[in-house]
Amino acid sequence: MNGTQVRNLFYVKAIKTGDQAMTTPGDLKVIKGTNVKLSGKEYIQLQYVNPDGKLIVSDFIVKDQARIEEVAGKGTPLKKAVLELVEDPIAGEDYIVDILVHNYQTIAENSVLAKYGAAHAITGMSKTELLFRLAKSFAMNFRRDAHLNDFFTFKLATAAAGTGAVEVKFDSKYNTSVYTSSHIYLIIEEKEQMTWYRGTFPKQTVHFDVAPHTVISNGDEVQPFVTDGESGLVKVETTSTVIPNGYDMADLEYECHGEIGDQLREAGYPNNIRTKYAISDADVTKMFDAVEIYFYYIGRNTSPEKSEKQLTLVVDHDGSVSTSNILSAIGVVGVDATLADHEERIATLEA
Repeated sequence: MNGTQVRNLFYVKAIKTGDQAMTTPGDLKVIKGTNVKLSGKEYIQLQYVNPDGKLIVSDFIVKDQARIEEVAGKGTPLKKAVLELVEDPIAGEDYIVDILVHNYQTIAENSVLAKYGAAHAITGMSKTELLFRLAKSFAMNFRRDAHLNDFFTFKLATAAAGTGAVEVKFDSKYNTSVYTSSHIYLIIEEKEQMTWYRGTFPKQTVHFDVAPHTVISNGDEVQPFVTDGESGLVKVETTSTVIPNGYDMADLEYECHGEIGDQLREAGYPNNIRTKYAISDADVTKMFDAVEIYFYYIGRNTSPEKSEKQLTLVVDHDGSVSTSNILSAIGVVGVDATLADHEERIATLEA
């Protein structure tokens, strides 16, 4: 089928039947039959037009020895933390909050970047003004490093859900007509990360914690902000903004097909051989659903071993072709969408 022996990916845009021509990239046709070499068992074989306009075919897939799963696409939600003061600012105290960015340079847990925001409370200072100065301090400190400037936005809001949110930037001026007495929540919201390069630099989110320092109140050391239990950290929760899984699907296609004509994976940069992909750069902002087909290939002649293989058929989540259309074409109903572990898949294939 292509250079990969284990897994393949087809981006299906149309399903053809009967004598309908297969001419456009993304066209898929399901061929069914029985074969004496397969002990007379029913099989399917998928014909597909690849991005170069060439017709390719899958291996023979014996239906009763394959596992087929329907997978609904899910994106990756961005995250936020909400700073809420427990009481009015205490004059003379320094309110310091750390933002800890994990896995900053490596995957190791000790690879942590710490950036802080600080505000000094004075007599008569309102919650809004203290949070404004804290947010501005954050914005200024993150701005010092250009590559960090796109990690977070800092907003004052009238509710934890973000109602009436007004962004605070490094050069913002405190204005009570803009930042009213009702703006008593500081929202630290993750921006969409980061620059994406197919197969080499994934679309990632920021893994972070928000850790406030304590202050002195009536002689006691207390936590000035609402935190998540005994951890002393502000709760980090998801937002309604979601990074679509199109980036992951494009990266997966690169892993399945990227070695075609480029076996050393860009080692000859800038003199690379470019592979044409079904999921284009314009498609990565879409959400995709998938049908996963797990089956095995039996070698010829004296090669009786069964090699597990996987075929991934992806479709636009809101497109004209759905996973149900593919399952109907294959002739499968009642698919179990629950992912099994590796051992269970092997057992299913070899049953």
